[in-house]
Amino acid sequence: MRESNKNQEWCKPMIGDRVKFTILDGSIPALIIDGTEVEVTPENIRKAAKIVNPYYDDYEGWSDTCIACMGDVNEAPCHECPWFDDCEIMGQEVETEEDTQK
Repeated sequence: MRESNKNQEWCKPMIGDRVKFTILDGSIPALIIDGTEVEVTPENIRKAAKIVNPYYDDYEGWSDTCIACMGDVNEAPCHECPWFDDCEIMGQEVETEEDTQK
């Protein structure tokens, strides 16, 4: 994945100027705000969503995670993820199409 410009689809790094996070199966397991990794709490997710989405208050009834994803962040490839080198998923063996043809 280091050479690829893709991500895992079910685990996506989301990168913005002030906020970075990953979306793993619809939740945020890791979060950086203003260059500092912070504990993933409802309060910090709300703070991140308000930073990246100036229209936060217009999304009444939406989850803070959804609001953050629709803000000023971009989906990035795995190798741009701040947690890439520590990622358990990257350490797993992946069966390729070539492997299945053997």
